[in-house]
Amino acid sequence: CMNLLEREPSKQRMVKKRRKATWNDDYRAKVVFG
Repeated sequence: CMNLLEREPSKQRMVKKRRKATWNDDYRAKVVFG
């Protein structure tokens, strides 16, 4: 899961990416499915 977030191209910090993926279904799908 952490590797998927690291590969996501936005310049946000890992903490913000994890929090955003927790609350936002669309962002989580983008990270998981590309």
